Amino acid sequence: MNPFNYVARIAEIEDDLGDMSNTHEERKVDRFEKYGDGGEYESHELILVVDTCAIPDSSKPYETAVSDVRYNPGSWAVVELYDTFEEAQAGHQKWIERMIGDNPPEGLRDMTTSKYLIDLIEGDDDRPWFPRMEEEK
Repeated sequence: MNPFNYVARIAEIEDDLGDMSNTHEERKVDRFEKYGDGGEYESHELILVVDTCAIPDSSKPYETAVSDVRYNPGSWAVVELYDTFEEAQAGHQKWIERMIGDNPPEGLRDMTTSKYLIDLIEGDDDRPWFPRMEEEK
């Protein structure tokens, strides 16, 4: 980033944060949570979240993000972006099915277009990749 653009960038971030000042509940399209079943993870442990919401700092107005203990636990990966609320609803259901199905993805590539993070990404190969960890047998 050009250091001379720093002041303008701060003003832009402050404007967008104003757009995000509404709660997640107000921006939410849908949210799916899965807890452990008492085996490897206790029933109070959140092991999967698929969250789809409106977001003001991205190239498209809606995104689905996934947090799953099988993929870099504790991190979020933006897995898909959408132009419309209806596309976001359909995409949300698709990601739930992919994540809880018998054949989950080998990994999750973070597809964020957040203007605050995109400066750190040089190309598709530089996007964070979270491979699925081997399950303990």
